[in-house]
Amino acid sequence: MAVFFSVIEGPCIKAMKKALGPIILVQGQPKPIHPDQYIPSCDAEGFFTPKQCNKSSGACWCVEKDGNELLNTKKASGKDVKCGTKPLIVILFTQL
Repeated sequence: MAVFFSVIEGPCIKAMKKALGPIILVQGQPKPIHPDQYIPSCDAEGFFTPKQCNKSSGACWCVEKDGNELLNTKKASGKDVKCGTKPLIVILFTQL
C-alpha cells in the first residue's frame, strides 16, 4: 500500500521561498543571498508570526497571520514593538 503526503504551504512559507529564491542553509537556517534582504518569520503552521523584523535595518512591525501589516506598528531600529495582543475594549455602564 502506497502512502502519500500532502504538504500545504502557508502564506509565510511561500513568501520566504520567494524572498530566498534558491535556498542557502547555514546550520539549518535559511540565509539570504543579499544581507539586507528581509526574510519573514513563520510559525510551525506556515503562517506569519505576529512580530516581523528586518534583521539588517532593525525595524520591526506587527502583522496578521496572513502577513498583512497592521497600521502604525512599524518601529525603527532599537524601538520595541508589542505584537500578538488583542486590543482591550472597555465598556462603561452608567446607571440612569
